[in-house]
Amino acid sequence: MKRTNKTQHIAARCLSILTLTPLVSALNAATLLPLESRLNGQAYYDPNLDITWYSNADLIGESDLAAASVAVNNLVVDGISGWRLPITDRNRDGIAEDCKGKTIDTCTLDNELSFMLNIRGIAATSPGPFTNLRADWYWSVSNAVFNPPRVYAWLMNSAGQSGFGDAHPDNIGLRSWAVHTGDVAVVPVPAAIWLFGSGLLALAGSARRRTRRLNRVSD
Repeated sequence: MKRTNKTQHIAARCLSILTLTPLVSALNAATLLPLESRLNGQAYYDPNLDITWYSNADLIGESDLAAASVAVNNLVVDGISGWRLPITDRNRDGIAEDCKGKTIDTCTLDNELSFMLNIRGIAATSPGPFTNLRADWYWSVSNAVFNPPRVYAWLMNSAGQSGFGDAHPDNIGLRSWAVHTGDVAVVPVPAAIWLFGSGLLALAGSARRRTRRLNRVSD
């Protein structure tokens, strides 16, 4: 009887594990979270990619890669600097994912422009909250070397397309879209301000000690 009860208990546990497996997988699957407005609508934070997109998706018109990089790196929006071009290969595996038909999990690890195009459906034909999104090729940079000195660009025409094209020479005119790593709403306090605050606290403490000493002398 005891052996039968033990067997039944083990069988019940196995059944519960098998029953919960799809639920656990569903809970672990990534959910597409909505874009969040930043800087009074001048930018939009993508919580899936943990990057912020500049609202104007055509920063300087057609330019070569060098000019696009300079324009993006010099961009300052409401005091926020540190902008960059989108990344093609976030996980540095040497593969630029075309996110068409892929899962959210796959593309959050890889191609930022293709994530916007084929996961979010943001394109020239459906720009969402963005302005000046062109049906054209956009510069991207990579954490891995593909085929130097040529670099990959992405066609932001219409959602659901295979946006990936051949590598392009870096001296032709393509579009540039500025992105910022992380959430621009979370701005660290500059070190100078911390030092200034520490200095004020030190002065306040010194003043209190001096006052106590003077009080003791007068007593």
